[in-house]
Amino acid sequence: MLTLSSGCLFLFGLLVFLVASAAGWAVYSSLLTSPAASLALLAIVLAFAAVGIGLMIWAGKRPGIARDQRLREARHPDSPWLWREDWEQGFARAEGRSGARFRMTAVPGVLGGRLQGSVETETPAPAGARMELALNCVSWRSTGRGGSSQILWQDKARVAISPGAGGAVAPADFEIPFDLRATGQYNREHVFWHLTARLADGGPALSFTVPVFQTAESDANRTRERMEAQAGSRLAAYSPAAGRIEKSVVPEGIRYRFPRARNRPAAALASFFGLVFLAMASLIVQLGAWQSIGGVLGTLLATLIGLIALTGGIWLWFGETTVTASSGELRIHASCLGLSRTRMVQGGDIRGFDIRLAMQKGADVWYDVWLKLGGGKSVNAGTGMDKTEAEWFVAELRSDLGIA
Repeated sequence: MLTLSSGCLFLFGLLVFLVASAAGWAVYSSLLTSPAASLALLAIVLAFAAVGIGLMIWAGKRPGIARDQRLREARHPDSPWLWREDWEQGFARAEGRSGARFRMTAVPGVLGGRLQGSVETETPAPAGARMELALNCVSWRSTGRGGSSQILWQDKARVAISPGAGGAVAPADFEIPFDLRATGQYNREHVFWHLTARLADGGPALSFTVPVFQTAESDANRTRERMEAQAGSRLAAYSPAAGRIEKSVVPEGIRYRFPRARNRPAAALASFFGLVFLAMASLIVQLGAWQSIGGVLGTLLATLIGLIALTGGIWLWFGETTVTASSGELRIHASCLGLSRTRMVQGGDIRGFDIRLAMQKGADVWYDVWLKLGGGKSVNAGTGMDKTEAEWFVAELRSDLGIA
């Protein structure tokens, strides 16, 4: 089947090249009568000829690439983390034209284990520079006209850079929870793991697709909740930045205040999308398309999405939450534009804490902290935090309420 498709692709490329060559000769012969127009047309024709040559070269290489892939899979039938050429050699090649590599200490990265290795760049880094690393578990879902991606889990680190052979080297060491998804295809969903690396003072980012799987070394006890609790316990000296989360001692107990407009990029994004969808609904009505069944459904859907997004944006701009821990209970008070709600939660009713990904803007994600209660119920205790803030907040609540 691949040979047939490669042959068809080669013939198509040859046809494009022959047609472009014939057109090019015709254009070249008319250069003397209309040089300016002919030169512009000749450039377009030559571009098509180059496309045809490229298609023929690609068609010639496809059978060899497929044959090598089948041989790798035959060599490692039970080890899909060795089915890519670079993974089999112990490294992940950077995406794009960069020659950077992520050399893995062990292949693969392990669910309920670690991903370790070194980012090796082609160019030296300035003295004293540091590199920001991010490991993302990404879900990509295929739709009828493309696809959409969502970050399911993320962890970040900032590491020192040392000189390497012709470039620089940055160590990477990430703990990976067991209760996440391995690299692979799940019906119309593809899950893959990305490691990104960028100098702390800015510059282009390097991106590596790395293998993460469940293996015999996987530890089922290393769940997200347990690892987040352990990370939070190491943040005793941490303090959120000014204007993010304000901790204070009040007569009622220990208060955590989440001020309004803490995440302005997220607030602006939600507000923008809300207004765009509401504008689409308004345009459908003005054009009269709402009079059909499809138009009515489209209007209702655009209005619903717009209102949800705009409501989220208004909350991000003007919403404020205070959480007060006292006498073994939590008082959660949320207010926005004069509307407010207060909930009391007894510490003995809390079965655990859940740090959930709430919003994503590119590679930047924000989390909510939820209290897990009996009967499968949950209560939101704080919104719009980065991962470190969320882990610190959970550790603080555990300490305030005496929860191990």
